[in-house]
Amino acid sequence: MAEAWLWYGHTVGKESPGERITPGAGFTAWILGPHLSLGHDGCVFEFGDRTIYYHSVLPIYPEELDFARICGADALFWFFSYARIDDLIHIKRPNVAM
Repeated sequence: MAEAWLWYGHTVGKESPGERITPGAGFTAWILGPHLSLGHDGCVFEFGDRTIYYHSVLPIYPEELDFARICGADALFWFFSYARIDDLIHIKRPNVAM
């Protein structure tokens, strides 16, 4: 098994492009980002001489995945903030890239 790591803005999807990650919703991938209710500063924990960063994993639509790949994760998270999307998974939430 190859070593890998995940960080802010990384995306993970199904093997087949466009395949939904869950029935009943149009989401096809996940993106790693800040806890939308806490912001970037709320995602840092100082533990002795270590800094621990923790993130939220958010489901995204195929158009949002394309948008994040073209414009960057920060731009997608800005649209999430503008649309008042929070950390809870809402199956019928609006697609911010349409």
